[in-house]
Amino acid sequence: MNTTIVFVKAPDPGQVKTRLSPALSPQESAELYKAFVNDTLECAGSIEGAKMEVAYQASDQYPDLKWIHYPEPEFFPQNGQNLGEKLIYAFQKAFDEGASKAVVLGSDAPSMPVAYLEKAFDELKANDVVLGPAQDGGYYLIGLSRFIPDLFSHIPWSTPDVFNATMDHISRHSLSCHLLPMHADIDTVDDLKNLWESNFSNISHCTVSHTNAFLIKFFQQPKGNHG
Repeated sequence: MNTTIVFVKAPDPGQVKTRLSPALSPQESAELYKAFVNDTLECAGSIEGAKMEVAYQASDQYPDLKWIHYPEPEFFPQNGQNLGEKLIYAFQKAFDEGASKAVVLGSDAPSMPVAYLEKAFDELKANDVVLGPAQDGGYYLIGLSRFIPDLFSHIPWSTPDVFNATMDHISRHSLSCHLLPMHADIDTVDDLKNLWESNFSNISHCTVSHTNAFLIKFFQQPKGNHG
């Protein structure tokens, strides 16, 4: 069984996509994040034969996933003090429940082509690890063909060294790894402009309809300071 796990946070204003301030208000950033999540779930849910789950960091205002447009998927709480511990918990849960291959995605790369996710599962037939390097030095996707908790220990999370540190772990443990094409997480206003200018809706092969609708409104409305 193939399992796709999407990491999602509650879309509380002021708690998500904060680096888009002040160009976007906290409310706008939260609305954009909701769009990212909806498009990511639609992409992940399109993989035939794969179970999709959400690892969710809830809040008092958003205790569940009723705020999303996608038919509410199965979700479980993120568990751990840092991203490494949360990834260990998510992968262990997937493999304990019978997954033969598991892939984790974030919610910051809505334009990721669905072919990358399909390729990840395909490459896990012959590799221990699949990584999708992000332009900021992290990764937008990681897949495992077996549970390898050491891969997530002693990683400098939230720094530009995450990808390189992970590759060092892969080398040190003599693991086989396939690298997907580099892709951009959307964290800054420049990232958002680049996404808008890339005509991403024609290259992602997912609908990205929610993100596209937000960007049309944001970049084409007559405010003068968004373009």
